[in-house]
Amino acid sequence: MKKIPDKEILLFRTCLVNVEYPGVESSTKYLFDRIGVEYHVDERQSCCTGLGHYYDLFDQLSTTALAARNFHIAADSGHHNIATMCSTCYAILKKSAKLLNENDEVREKINGIFHDAGLQKMEYERGTVDPRNSIFHVAEILFNKREDIAPLVKVDFSDLKIASHHACHYCKVHYKDTIGGVADPNLLDELLKACGVETIGWYDHKRVTCGAGFRQRFTNNETSLEVTG
Repeated sequence: MKKIPDKEILLFRTCLVNVEYPGVESSTKYLFDRIGVEYHVDERQSCCTGLGHYYDLFDQLSTTALAARNFHIAADSGHHNIATMCSTCYAILKKSAKLLNENDEVREKINGIFHDAGLQKMEYERGTVDPRNSIFHVAEILFNKREDIAPLVKVDFSDLKIASHHACHYCKVHYKDTIGGVADPNLLDELLKACGVETIGWYDHKRVTCGAGFRQRFTNNETSLEVTG
């Protein structure tokens, strides 16, 4: 299993979380503070472009260039481990890091853009960010600290029947990095179990999309809502 850090973490802010569910960010900070996770939020950080990228508004080069800029900010802040609250940010950043490390043409183009803009300090050096060991989902950080979370539980949910649903962009994009498997994902199940909550485990639609599918959400809204239903 990949090594999951609890310090030197850049808590990556996300457009969807901040706009639609801001309580996710405040709750994450609250939990991190309680369980001893050292993190930093940087105002210089920009959007990952995920929503626009999957809607074909941002091409891969632009998305990867912005990721390179965010990687520089993480390193400059002394918080080289990046934790995202959004599974789309997670998938986007990992793919961008992989491209920057493995595709010389992409890396040289982006570094050329930085150079021409007078931003030589942001130029990316191959291997600066390890997609597997530098970029994490917040749920992974919490999973790693689940024994520290358990004593903090104040509400008994044991009488509820709870089904977990894992995000596609966490489970289905970078299979080898997914904690808890992809055929029957159980990262959230195990995290809940540590908090005294038993889930129903497997059910027929556990791996089915939530229906969002960004492009579908806007162009085929009725279909998207039907899948969600």
